[in-house]
Amino acid sequence: MRLNFEQLKKEADFRFSLVRVRENAEAIAFYQGEPYEVDRIKARFLEVVENFKRLILWELNLNILSNAYEFIPFVLPAIVVAPGIFAGELEIGKVTEAQGAFIRVFFSLNLIVGRFQSLATFSAGVERLYTFLAALDVSSEAETTAETTAETAVETKIETKIGDRLSLENMTLRTPKADRILVKDLSLTWPVGEGLLVRGPSGSGKSSLLRAIVGLWDSGEGTIVRPELDQMLFLPQRPYMVLGTLRDQLLYPKVNAEIEEEELRKMLIRVNLPDLETRQGGFDREQNWSDLLSLGEQQRLIFARLLLSKARYAILDEATSALDGENERNLYQQLKDSGITFLSVGHRDSLTDYHASTLDFGKLSL
Repeated sequence: MRLNFEQLKKEADFRFSLVRVRENAEAIAFYQGEPYEVDRIKARFLEVVENFKRLILWELNLNILSNAYEFIPFVLPAIVVAPGIFAGELEIGKVTEAQGAFIRVFFSLNLIVGRFQSLATFSAGVERLYTFLAALDVSSEAETTAETTAETAVETKIETKIGDRLSLENMTLRTPKADRILVKDLSLTWPVGEGLLVRGPSGSGKSSLLRAIVGLWDSGEGTIVRPELDQMLFLPQRPYMVLGTLRDQLLYPKVNAEIEEEELRKMLIRVNLPDLETRQGGFDREQNWSDLLSLGEQQRLIFARLLLSKARYAILDEATSALDGENERNLYQQLKDSGITFLSVGHRDSLTDYHASTLDFGKLSL
């Protein structure tokens, strides 16, 4: 069981290292870190092989034992009745009768020996799941303790109200453990169809404000008024490319929406990706889009996703950081023309031209 458990663990570690390299292949190439990655992958593969060798030896011994065990029903009854046959007390046929009776009883009691290998593998899987469950329990206990500590220190949480606008009312935002104030007593409302730019030094809480708006963080006080989440769309700095077709990329998360291909083509033209469909073999061909498209192309693609979603509100976390000035200007103009109310986090000075107002975290007093 221990060897099976180790085999599952080492194979999982090896697969994880391969996935890490696949996801970060370009960065590794830029750093020229291939030798280091190869050495680490080889080391983990050798651990898999060495453990598998030990597992094979144990399985060989187990098979020898099991096969020898299965010969007992044929040999033992003959040994038991042999003296009676040689003494003339029993007929020769009694050997076959004894073997038949013994085999029935023997194989009824043979469950553990006959299934020993599969039971060991099953037990290893159960043990691995148990360690995972135990880790979740520890994490849950730590979370509960942290929440209790936070509730002791801060009895209130940010209240979220559903409305037809985006606004903050006397909002104080803290980190999840309530050990640091990020924003204090902030109130603002921005008009429908206009943009708000949030800027400031790194670590000042800009992205944390976005988390609070969508409900991921609620440690603090005050009120956030926002529409339903299905009316909002979040555009991160590194776009999320789903595993699927170009159509899936454009329509995510509502991939079952019925939209004509001609409308999809027009949208690609609007975000300056006019040849993407023909270059990638149509809207229904599955590709690894994260590797296939540059970061700038991915950012333009999710702007098309935003415009097709018909969302009324958009939250952009440095969503144009990889774009040149002309493409950035075009995409923000598309947002304005569509009447979407948007909140952007960014550092570029050019972003102020596309937003009606600016919130500078560097000038907020805590």
